[in-house]
Amino acid sequence: MSWSTLTLLIFAVLPFYFARDPNRAYQYNWDDDGNFVENYRVHELNWENFKWYWTEGEIYFVYEPVSLTFKALVRKFVGSNASANYDVNVFLHAINVLLSKVLTVQVFRAILINNKAWWEENGWDVDIFVNIGVFLFSVHPLRAEAVGWLSCQPYLLASALALGSLILYLKKWARCSQALFAMSVLSKTIMVPLPAVLVLFDVFGKRRKKNMPLSLGVIVGRSIRSLWKNLVYFVIGTAVAVKTVRANSFGGSTSNLTAFQGCLKFLHTIFFYFSKTTLPTRISGFYPLVEEDYRSFNWEVFLGCTFSLCVLVLLLLMLFAFAGKNSSRFLVLFGGIYGACIAPTLVTQHGWPMVGGNRYSYLPSALLAGGWVAVIALETKQANPGVRWKLNTRPILLGLLVLLGAYFSVGLQTQLKVWGSNVEFWRQNVGLYDRAKGDVGEMLHCNLARALIREGGTDEAFQVMRGGVAGRGGAEGLDTSYQGRVALSTIYFSMAVGFKSQGEMSYAVEAYQESLAHNPEYVMSLVNLGNTFVEMGKTDEAMVYLRRAAEGEGAEDPHVWYSGANCWARMGEGGKALEGYKIALEKLGEDGDERAKAMVERQIAKFA
Repeated sequence: MSWSTLTLLIFAVLPFYFARDPNRAYQYNWDDDGNFVENYRVHELNWENFKWYWTEGEIYFVYEPVSLTFKALVRKFVGSNASANYDVNVFLHAINVLLSKVLTVQVFRAILINNKAWWEENGWDVDIFVNIGVFLFSVHPLRAEAVGWLSCQPYLLASALALGSLILYLKKWARCSQALFAMSVLSKTIMVPLPAVLVLFDVFGKRRKKNMPLSLGVIVGRSIRSLWKNLVYFVIGTAVAVKTVRANSFGGSTSNLTAFQGCLKFLHTIFFYFSKTTLPTRISGFYPLVEEDYRSFNWEVFLGCTFSLCVLVLLLLMLFAFAGKNSSRFLVLFGGIYGACIAPTLVTQHGWPMVGGNRYSYLPSALLAGGWVAVIALETKQANPGVRWKLNTRPILLGLLVLLGAYFSVGLQTQLKVWGSNVEFWRQNVGLYDRAKGDVGEMLHCNLARALIREGGTDEAFQVMRGGVAGRGGAEGLDTSYQGRVALSTIYFSMAVGFKSQGEMSYAVEAYQESLAHNPEYVMSLVNLGNTFVEMGKTDEAMVYLRRAAEGEGAEDPHVWYSGANCWARMGEGGKALEGYKIALEKLGEDGDERAKAMVERQIAKFA
């Protein structure tokens, strides 16, 4: 490893450790609990779990057996706490930084170098500016999600395997490249477009004979030959994609957009990440642009699609008007790669209700960053042949890029601190996206309140919870679908449980009532609210909710009847309590939990 590459790795990784708060442990965030803490399948790597990864793993609505195996290995050898998994993510990111540089230099050798003399004259320039470009990729604030959000570990692993596959492909190690590609898509299906990138490499990345034009016929011929040569990649990608779409459909996470609306989303996503890359402001892990924005006219979507179409037209013009220039081919190649890597937005919803997580820009940026910076630097050099490059233009450009890197690093560390704290993450989302109305706005507020409850901030949590509706347009903006109401009801229920665990009974009562306002038949909220009233000594109010549960969907639930019997007992109605306990025992049945049955039988004996 050269000194320049070692220096690149050090500066690329340091900001991720400066962002760590030494006074507080790194926290699992958002759905990390489901992926690491509660996912018992990765707690131990044994044959039963390994077999499950590869056969029934789509119970989580994704098919990624390689990443599940990797998580189990990490837990076995590194540990299960959030800080250990963060270190693993940083390590994977460092590998991707190294692979990004190797791949970019390979592409330069294939496209921009016609002879050994050129490399001897410009090789140092290529190396230094590729290093800077890859460094900018590494410390860009958008990387905070991919590295800081521990659930993104599969994206980092899949990106490393994908970059390795591309490097081996350019070295003509086909079988090894295919193996890494298969592991990549089995780690995260978003790597499925990689075969299209291989075709782009074959068409625009090959050396050409001097003065040989890159005509339309040459492009078509190379494309057909490349498609046939890379058929194995397409077969692997298609097979994994079909299995994943099946799992997504089962989990309800596929997009419901039409083909035209999906294209709008694709074009807008290109613009979205381009704007966030060039001007990294208002970055968040949660972008409340719902699919409805693609079904009706939306100025943000319209302007984004217009921009993306203009860029695509420009790339085509460059392709056919300046096909003789190597730098033009380079820009067209990597522009196509960017689009190919964003293409999955056509068929997936990418995490309702986001336009797409920042993690989806990870691989495209890794492929693009070093090459774009180096091309700009080389074109500047060629455009100023009379300028002493080493004494004039280079220091100015280097200085600007270093300042940009410092600016990116500050933003990156800010975002990493947000991802490492549940409260700060949801506080940022609530503060950034004032336009999120209805169920989206309420979801943001409720998740912030839930995070505050876990850290003991019950007073602030209550105020945040109330603002979830009052500050977001009231009930008129709420999601009236059954799925939306159930989701909100569940969130309020979990918040109420948190309030109760902190001894905040009045807050708990109000949260249970909010839960029932969204789903009046939610048995768990009815029973828990009744039990809360019993603990507060308000047995008459308690019986109202317990009776609703028993007369509704909880009629066959022994817990409902047991809670009702307890309430009757507190009210001094021994006969009614005894009847309730007997019904609870009957509902438990012969196969019921033995400890629960023993507890009910003791109560029956007490009142008999």
